[in-house]
Amino acid sequence: MQEIQPRVDELARQWKELEGTTAGKGEKLFDANRHVLYEQSCDDIDGWINEIESQIITDDVGHDLTTVNLLVQKQNVRHCISFIHFRLYGGRDGVLVLGFYLFLSAVSPGF
Repeated sequence: MQEIQPRVDELARQWKELEGTTAGKGEKLFDANRHVLYEQSCDDIDGWINEIESQIITDDVGHDLTTVNLLVQKQNVRHCISFIHFRLYGGRDGVLVLGFYLFLSAVSPGF
C-alpha cells in the first residue's frame, strides 16, 4: 500500500496538470480562430444587408401619401443599413444586435 499511494498521488497530479494544459490550449485555439468567426459574421451581415438593399431600392418618387410614407420607411432602412456598415467595418462590437434593433425601429415605428 505504501508503494501504491505515491504512484496514485503522482497520477492525480499529472491528471490535473493535463486538464489545465488542455484547457489552456483550448482557449488559445479559440482565440486563434476568433478572427475567422468575426469574418464569417461580417460576411453573413453583409449578405443580409445586400439582400435588404435589393428589396428596398426603387425609382418611385411617390405620388400620394401612402407611397411617400413607404418611401420614407425605405429611406430609414437605408440609413440604418449605412449605419450598420459603418459599425461593422469600424470594428465595433454588438453589430448584430444594434443592426436588427435599428432595422426594426425603422420599419416598425414605436418598436
